[in-house]
Amino acid sequence: MQHEVDTPEGKAAICALAIERRLVLTARYNGVDVELHPHQLVERNGTTYLRAVNPAKSRRVDEDPALGFFHLGGIGDLALKPAVFEPLPAEATAPARDDDTVLATL
Repeated sequence: MQHEVDTPEGKAAICALAIERRLVLTARYNGVDVELHPHQLVERNGTTYLRAVNPAKSRRVDEDPALGFFHLGGIGDLALKPAVFEPLPAEATAPARDDDTVLATL
């Protein structure tokens, strides 16, 4: 069954596919164009979030890239980009909280 992209189910399906294939995502998040390297799809308190690296995020020189939480409700214009990304090490992708339910992961 195919999902509409703008529904929560459609967004989750695209994110899961990107995670499975390690594909870069492009989107608008809270009104800003972003490129995301998706690592996990998690549910927390009944809400679904994408855990992804935003490579354009400003970081200190000594700070490694880290996963951010992106609420699926704030994501628009979601699309797969035909480019793969290098994932973070496994230890960097542990669930943030014990009660997080991992729906998809690298």
